[in-house]
Amino acid sequence: CGSRAAIGGVARGPSSDWLFGFKVSVSFIDIFQIEAKVVFEGLRLAWNKGFRQVELESGNALLIGRLAKMTSSDIEHLWFLRSRRMKSRSY
Repeated sequence: CGSRAAIGGVARGPSSDWLFGFKVSVSFIDIFQIEAKVVFEGLRLAWNKGFRQVELESGNALLIGRLAKMTSSDIEHLWFLRSRRMKSRSY
């Protein structure tokens, strides 16, 4: 299709104070993949900023259900695969 859009998220602290915001450019693919990409990016940014206990909110119950079943090893494996794909892209 070739069309692109931007979607984003925000991270808030325990008192609802704003910590950081972000946006992700996505190709028009199915909504589950788009939301998963945004969640993944938000978790990656939170981890890189030193946050280790994160509460995630999303309107996508299926996505949250799948993430809740994952172990930290599963998530690390996904991050590894994604970073390998990013490094292998030609810009």
